[in-house]
Amino acid sequence: MEEHVEDLLRALQDLESVHLINMSERLMKWENLVQGMEPPLQDLNRWERTRTRLAAILDDLGLDPEPGFLDQYIKPLDRKPVPITHRDEDELLGAADEVMGDIRRQISSVVDRYVPVREALAEMSHHDFDVGLIKPSDKVTIFLGTVASESIRIIQRDLTERLPYTRLYSDGKGRSRYLVVASLKIHENEVSDILERRGFQRISVPEELEGSTSSVIKWIDTRVAEVRDKNREPVYKLSDVVSGVLGRMEAREKLGRTGNIIVLEGWVPQARAQETVDTVLGTTRGMARVVVTPPDEPEENIPTLLSGHFSSFSSLVETYDVPRYNEVDPSSFMAFFFTMFVGLMIGDIALGALVAAAGYVFLRGAGSRSRGMKDLSKVIIASGFSAVLFGVLTGSFMSGVVEEFTDGAFKFPVLWLSPADDPLGFLPIVLMIGVFHLSVGILLGLVNNLMNARYRSILGDQVSVTLLLVGAGVFTVKGQFALEGWGLVGYGALAAGVAALLLGHGPSGLLELTKILSNIISYIRLLALNMASTWMGRTFVLLSAMLMPIAYVGPPLTIILLAFSQFFLVFISSFSTFAHALRLHYVEFFGRFFMGGGTRFKSLRVERRYTYVSKGEI
Repeated sequence: MEEHVEDLLRALQDLESVHLINMSERLMKWENLVQGMEPPLQDLNRWERTRTRLAAILDDLGLDPEPGFLDQYIKPLDRKPVPITHRDEDELLGAADEVMGDIRRQISSVVDRYVPVREALAEMSHHDFDVGLIKPSDKVTIFLGTVASESIRIIQRDLTERLPYTRLYSDGKGRSRYLVVASLKIHENEVSDILERRGFQRISVPEELEGSTSSVIKWIDTRVAEVRDKNREPVYKLSDVVSGVLGRMEAREKLGRTGNIIVLEGWVPQARAQETVDTVLGTTRGMARVVVTPPDEPEENIPTLLSGHFSSFSSLVETYDVPRYNEVDPSSFMAFFFTMFVGLMIGDIALGALVAAAGYVFLRGAGSRSRGMKDLSKVIIASGFSAVLFGVLTGSFMSGVVEEFTDGAFKFPVLWLSPADDPLGFLPIVLMIGVFHLSVGILLGLVNNLMNARYRSILGDQVSVTLLLVGAGVFTVKGQFALEGWGLVGYGALAAGVAALLLGHGPSGLLELTKILSNIISYIRLLALNMASTWMGRTFVLLSAMLMPIAYVGPPLTIILLAFSQFFLVFISSFSTFAHALRLHYVEFFGRFFMGGGTRFKSLRVERRYTYVSKGEI
């Protein structure tokens, strides 16, 4: 079976459906029957060194440059993945040292030889001189190199005092600067001693470099580009191949063996169980025995796989904690409520459109580099569209700029309510939204408790809170507080709720009364942030209207201020609304049902950065 292990692990990496269980944690139960299966240490060290060498090659060839601060968020990744087959992988693994040795020789002969000179010439490119002038001659020695900026004055003083016929030129910025020193041949050793004492790093100018600085720079760039383009594909392929090998070696540590039998155990999503079985049997040519059983482990040992149409919101859930296996996945509920809350707090057509546009820019930029940023970008886009919808419902566009500049001749229609203009009318709405949000959390808590047979918790957590909310709702809607009719129903519900709290949690359960009240009041932030954003925007609009009548400069200043206000409000509102929407979920909503403490499902896979397996090879 040993001869099939590598192929099997590679097939499972391609399948990305198996969460391996570490057999070493179970070996104690089987004593000496099953042994651990660790890869040879020398092989592991070899491939770790190979990965380090590849990282250095990628850096030397500039094949994986670090993007700038803004570029990493807004600039799409222009590197296209390279197709690879398993046959390519096997060939590269067999010739890895030879391939890297050949690439390193090319780097030494081109990149290491010419790039330092190219960088020095680029700093001095504003002086388009003949490169032959910085080469040594029979009577003159030229020193070109880098030195710490603070050492230049000291070098200049020493050279002036001891060798008055020596000339010095420096260029560049920062802590390290380029330095050119010209001296008579007879003083070469003395100049060299002075420079070396101050940490001078000399750069040799190859004899074959001739012509102006601009032509030499162009020639070097062409040579380096040839080396880069020639080796781009093999370096990319080998990097991912080595990553796969190390992943399989790590996976081997989780296997067990007894004699010639290899034991592998793992978790598989139910929907992909048959596909996984077929892959195992096909890869091992039917020599494997596969057993698929329902989970028979304690729930804390079963990994949780959050997936589906709302997987982008799963990252927000996992930021709080990973749900247990036997627990409701709140991702879909969070997708609905989170986007609604952010949209309600921003509540403006223009701001929502800018938020959605920013999310799209992030999706193309940062989303092309990171799966986490891709998920977050989708959340931002959804929240932006929600803000546009609530802006339409509340009649808000750029905080009333149209109304202000048309003197009220045109107004966006208010299809629902305007929180800024009618806060008291909107206050009951946000409180009802809060009660509904908490009620959904209570319902999910009931489902969790039923699934986990926590019946006493149902009484103290769900029944009690439901009765208290019903009682408070009766008093709010009917307004009858006398001990008769609806008032009697309200008091009865409250009394029953308090009794359920005491039975479920004892005297400490009475603290739940203040918790419920504070939870509901907390949803007032939905109204408060909307009002803050709207009135801040209206202030900018009013200031813009005051600038408009100023001759000549009024209109352009108005446009600048309005544009600034929108981007400022987007920046401020995005952070505040996202933070408060998360708070309403992590504290109020999750507090009603979320158990957490689960283990994230981590499938055996290759984190391919540069390649993809060609169709038909999986």
